[in-house]
Amino acid sequence: MQSAAQLSNAAVVSSGRVSRPPAGPLARWSAVALAGAVAGVHLSGLSARMSQTPYLGVAYIVVIAAAAWSGVAIARGRAAGWWSALVLCAGTMCAYLASRTTGLPLAHDDVGNWSSLAGSVALAVEGALIVLCCYVLSRRS
Repeated sequence: MQSAAQLSNAAVVSSGRVSRPPAGPLARWSAVALAGAVAGVHLSGLSARMSQTPYLGVAYIVVIAAAAWSGVAIARGRAAGWWSALVLCAGTMCAYLASRTTGLPLAHDDVGNWSSLAGSVALAVEGALIVLCCYVLSRRS
C-alpha cells in the first residue's frame, strides 16, 4: 500500500494522458494576487478613460471583469483560469504597446508616453503573470 505522500507525488494516468498535479498554493495565490493587481491598475484609470475615450473605458471594464474571473478560476484550480489570464495579459500588453506607438482609434494622446507610472506597473504585473502562467501551463500538460 502506498503512502499519501507517494500518491500525491505520483502522476495520474487517465485515458492515455499523464496528468500532473495542479499548481501549488504559492503559484496559485501569487497568480490570484497578480490578477487582482491587473484589475486594480485598470480600475484606477477607469474614470479617466471613460470620460476621454468611452470605448477604452468599456475595454477597461472588460479587462477588470476578465482579471477577476481569471483570479477566481485560478483559486479554484481550473486550468481555464490560467489560460484566460495568459490571453488577457498578452492582449492588454499588445494594446498598451499599440497605444504608445501608433495610437488607438480616437486616442492618440498617449503616443510616446512611456513614462506613465500606471502603464509601467501594468506592464510589470502583466509580464509577471504571463511568466507564471507559462510556467504552470507547461507543467500541467
